[in-house]
Amino acid sequence: MMRTPPPPPRAADPRELGHGRFTGIETVVRMLSTGVIVGLLSVVMAISMASLVYAGALHEFLPNGIGLALASTVLVATTVAILGSVSGTVAATQLAPGAIVAVMALEAVAALPSDAQPIARFMTVATLVATTTLVAGAVFLLVGALRLGSLVRYMPYPVIGGFVAGTGWLLLTGGVRIMSDVSPGLSYATDLFAPGVAVRWLPGLALAVAIHVATRRWRHPLTLAAMVAAATVAFYVSMPLLGGSLDSWGSLGLLLGPFPDSDLLRPLRASDLQYVDWGIVGGGAVMGGTVVLVALIAVLMNTTAIELATGRRADLDREMRSAGLGNLLAGSLGGPIGYAAISLTLLTHRLGSARRVTLLVSVGVVGMVMVFGATLLSFVPTVIVGGVVCSLGLSFLVDWLHGSYARLSRVEYGVVLVILVTVVTVGFLPGIGVGLMLAIALFVIDFGRVDAVRHTLTGSTSRSRVRWSSSDEALLRQASDHVMVLQLQGYLFFGSANGLVERVERHLESGAPLDHVILDFARVTGMDATASASFGTLTAIADSAGFGLVLVGTTPAIARRLDRAVTTAAQGGAPLRLQALDDALEWSERRRLEQARSLEQAHGVGAAPPPPAAPAAFADDAEIRALFPHLERLELGAGRTCIIQGDASDDLFFLATGRLTARLHAPDRPSVRLETMHAGTLVGEIAFYTGSVRGATVVADEASVVYRLRRSELAAITSRDPFVAAAMHRLLAGHLAARLTHLQRIVAALET
Repeated sequence: MMRTPPPPPRAADPRELGHGRFTGIETVVRMLSTGVIVGLLSVVMAISMASLVYAGALHEFLPNGIGLALASTVLVATTVAILGSVSGTVAATQLAPGAIVAVMALEAVAALPSDAQPIARFMTVATLVATTTLVAGAVFLLVGALRLGSLVRYMPYPVIGGFVAGTGWLLLTGGVRIMSDVSPGLSYATDLFAPGVAVRWLPGLALAVAIHVATRRWRHPLTLAAMVAAATVAFYVSMPLLGGSLDSWGSLGLLLGPFPDSDLLRPLRASDLQYVDWGIVGGGAVMGGTVVLVALIAVLMNTTAIELATGRRADLDREMRSAGLGNLLAGSLGGPIGYAAISLTLLTHRLGSARRVTLLVSVGVVGMVMVFGATLLSFVPTVIVGGVVCSLGLSFLVDWLHGSYARLSRVEYGVVLVILVTVVTVGFLPGIGVGLMLAIALFVIDFGRVDAVRHTLTGSTSRSRVRWSSSDEALLRQASDHVMVLQLQGYLFFGSANGLVERVERHLESGAPLDHVILDFARVTGMDATASASFGTLTAIADSAGFGLVLVGTTPAIARRLDRAVTTAAQGGAPLRLQALDDALEWSERRRLEQARSLEQAHGVGAAPPPPAAPAAFADDAEIRALFPHLERLELGAGRTCIIQGDASDDLFFLATGRLTARLHAPDRPSVRLETMHAGTLVGEIAFYTGSVRGATVVADEASVVYRLRRSELAAITSRDPFVAAAMHRLLAGHLAARLTHLQRIVAALET
């Protein structure tokens, strides 16, 4: 379902974002302090990401995973800082795709033989991570190069919500797994509350709830940093109070370390590829594609959110290219996916340091931790890392289970719940499959509500650009409802095209006579095979019911589809094909006039011979006949000009015989037919009455006879014979009133 683009970004309030003018030492201090804070928070995110993936059987390789995550942060953050479109955008490794990668890692370890070497486990998982990052980088780069960044707008909102909620569940359980080393399964609840296990993860879950509440109440980006710092202090203060020590609590798994310093600096090497189980890596392609999809959506959504929050216009395609290049570099070393982080970006803006220098300082902090910080990272409490991961998962779940309840319809909210329940009970990959099926279902339902018929008109509300005589107009009105005009729109597929057939069937069931149906394809962008089959069904109905079909405005592609379906179904001849709706309407009016005249002749009804004082077209009124002796008779050969566009409107013409066409001429454009006039019509009456210049050129299509009334002669008639002048004005008023009434009917028909 197509989604509408977001509103343009509002202008950012300098007081809100912390923008201001700083000079000298104050600027330096502000940039350095902000860079250090952002760098430390990036380190926390990298540790959390690595802890998600390299847990359980891979715990001995956690320092290697942290090193890869830190290296990825350095590469992606530097690339986005230099090449991004919004100054101050901070990129880091992200937990949303990491949650799915963690599931892939668990499945990969489980698929390896039980006697597999530890290095084989690590290299297989690390290669999975690297491959996913490389593919994501290539996709980002391709989307940016092809300028397809706006495609995220077309993803159904409830399906995105279901994916995000499912990711939230993975993050929540992943954070618990970091703290407890317990993975979801049939005995998940029992395992979590086994002796000595609950004490490892319940404090972290409490921290997650506290972080969630605090960050919602105090929106400042430093809130998270303050909570992490406070929790770390509380952890070490409580350690001696509870009789613990670094060794005892470390043995219980409450600390990440100890790590050897050198272990953080171990990028993947070509010689290590011999340990990779490539069958398992290839088997993760489907789940890896899901990771890329989630990351792609997240990049675009994060960029849009940063754009709106900062008031700075972002180039989505440029952001995709910068993130793509950064992830290609990170993936080449084995690092996880990274892209723009909303919280860290807003932190730089609110502290008034949204500059590339600040970002480079933060990158330097991450690099220093990667080189020198292994010993320090050994003392990071797992409850802090798990709590941060759980808090993000909790925010995703709360946003889409509580926050979206009022924003979504019940059906849309049900889609979110179905995807989430599928992820929880069956797995993320089946959840993605269900989500895609629901996306298709939502598309069909929503698109099916779009009526394929833009307007339903009849012969009285849709007229050609031909003006007939008053007697012919009367004949046309008698059979005007025998014509149905359906102006189609959009892309026609099985649902909308079938509704079109049902509309015609309802008209037939009402008992209303139907001579022919005109189908206007001018606004149709395409159709599928099922839709073309529906038109074959409509052709068969037309043959059975005895009405004709007229197809207008078909493109070559649509015409080919219709030919295959309609030709097969037609028994009484193929439908008439015409170029434009006006051609079809003129054909329809001529056909009805011929039928009406044939019917009059069959009943012996004919027009009475006109009095010699006036031509037949104006012989219905004695007062009008009295006007003609005062008019100048003109004979126009075919192609002769009667009125020239732009001339003064000093005369009025009565078309007695023949046919005239008014055309509008514009520079560098082909002329446009405004209307064709038959005997019994007035020509140039509007400009004559308003005194404006001629709005079009009128040319005789065939030999014609007109009667001209000059403005000066009208003045003379008014003074000599006011009754004749009044009759002329009455004639003009009647013609103008008829035109106005017809326009009112058209407007009323188009509004229904």
